[in-house]
Amino acid sequence: MGYACGIILSLLTKLKLIQVLEEEVEEAVNKMNELLTEYNENSPSHKNLAFSYAQKLKDKIPVFIASEHLVGAAYSNKNQINENSKTFALLFDIPELNHHLLEGLIHPAKIRHLIQFIFIKSDLYSERVLKRYPITQDVMEKNGFDVHVYSPSSEKKLTQVFETLIFGSMTSYYLARDYKLNIVEIPWVDYFKEKMSK
Repeated sequence: MGYACGIILSLLTKLKLIQVLEEEVEEAVNKMNELLTEYNENSPSHKNLAFSYAQKLKDKIPVFIASEHLVGAAYSNKNQINENSKTFALLFDIPELNHHLLEGLIHPAKIRHLIQFIFIKSDLYSERVLKRYPITQDVMEKNGFDVHVYSPSSEKKLTQVFETLIFGSMTSYYLARDYKLNIVEIPWVDYFKEKMSK
């Protein structure tokens, strides 16, 4: 994921479509290395945020909620939970979900015990979007859902993206490990490809 993002950032910068400073990339890489140490299997479990989230998500349906610059990272996290952890996961974005999902929290009642909402909240979101987060969380809690808030600590958007990607990757790893899964195996995707090739 890091290499793929790096290539795209480099290409878009060379085409002068975006401007990314070398210092920003270096800061993002340093933060990723720091988090890989923090989320390492040898770090104490009570200090390992990715491990803690994997425990919360076991036998649950993770529903990621993100906005603006972190929607893409949240999408990647959802995909990794699907593929690596063989777990059904969803993604919604604020403000879009405020126009429909809030009314969809009532039925079926039994989903309240299955769904774990994970708000990916950044202090760098726009003021109007940030205002929506506590209100949305309040509605979900009033409807009986468990809500967790993950907040990247970096002060730049690019670093927050990579911080969120590492968090999701490591959470999916620990969840797969708890399920005793081989994350390299993708039997249903392989089955699908085989059928499509005929």
